[in-house]
Amino acid sequence: MIVHGKWLTVTGARMQAAAAPKCSLGSLASFLFAAAIPALAPCQVFAQSPTVECPTPGEQIFDNPPELRSAGGILEGSIILKEEEHQRLPQSGNGKVTCSDVRVRNFRGETAKGEKLPQMRPAQPAHPVLSDPEPGPTLRARVGDLVQLTFVNEVNPNNFDPNIDFKCTEVGEKGSQYPNDFLDKFAFPNCLHASSTANIHFHGTHTNPNTTGDNVYLQVRPLPRDNQGILTTRRAEATAGFKEFFNRCTEELQNPLNSWPTTWDNLPRTWTDKQKELLLAHQQKYPDQRLWDQNQQKLKDDWPIYYIGAFPYCFALPDYEGAGGARPEMGQIPGTHWYHAHKHGSTAINVANGMTGAFIIEGKYDDDLNDAYRS
Repeated sequence: MIVHGKWLTVTGARMQAAAAPKCSLGSLASFLFAAAIPALAPCQVFAQSPTVECPTPGEQIFDNPPELRSAGGILEGSIILKEEEHQRLPQSGNGKVTCSDVRVRNFRGETAKGEKLPQMRPAQPAHPVLSDPEPGPTLRARVGDLVQLTFVNEVNPNNFDPNIDFKCTEVGEKGSQYPNDFLDKFAFPNCLHASSTANIHFHGTHTNPNTTGDNVYLQVRPLPRDNQGILTTRRAEATAGFKEFFNRCTEELQNPLNSWPTTWDNLPRTWTDKQKELLLAHQQKYPDQRLWDQNQQKLKDDWPIYYIGAFPYCFALPDYEGAGGARPEMGQIPGTHWYHAHKHGSTAINVANGMTGAFIIEGKYDDDLNDAYRS
């Protein structure tokens, strides 16, 4: 892809600006969790940024990402979308592996008390200035648990594609981020846009696909900043009312068959009023981005789409107790699932940057295995 006149090439689980590649772009699927394995690259590229010392191939110890774990039946914490400078990104070219200093956007985790999760150990030899790329924190819960996650978008949009949903990133000879030879042979595809807009999609969850559940249509824009990149709305302001919301959500979803929240009015006024204020300010600053107009229409009969800065996720991972019981006839499947940013138009570039992580849901199968190994 070409963004701001440069090719973006998937390497590991990150995105690297480089000169025109000598191969075609491949599938992203095999690279989702490749950040833990240094020196992986899908094709030859030639870095524009200065090269730095790479990790030594074949001598790296696999290190699990940090975890947010459920306790007392609730998985709680925060997923923060951040941009990080000075990431050491491996890539291959001219038959050898090189590394470059890049900027990426990725997920970072914090506990419910606001404590930052530790980062993974650096690859060896460690670099004195650069960090090594890593995915978001692993989420670990159990069947029957409640998920309560605060999502905050702290990306500085001044550093990335400014467009939203209504037009494409217009670069390149034909006004596209796609190679010219692609356009000569195929119809114009959906285009890259709003790469700083995000949400969280939880693959494998058996839950409400609307409101504050696993809603892939949510579009959370970054916290507002001025032209110098200084935050004009702080995280605490954008998340005001979340504690009240999570407390009520705990009560309402004791029965996982209860669909709650169902309307915008179910959420605390402290948060919804702040969202209206932020959306109106956004529209005044960017008059061509009619986010509030669309939200206002949705408020009449549906769930709003656009948000500024933060969003609360709360949903059940329902247990299964058979027909006639208090639980649904189909419940949450345990297993190793995953989550990622799901913004239509920029899902691939977001996942490649590192906006993804594992979601492990344990159940009776895990208990039986643990008992067998202990016996």
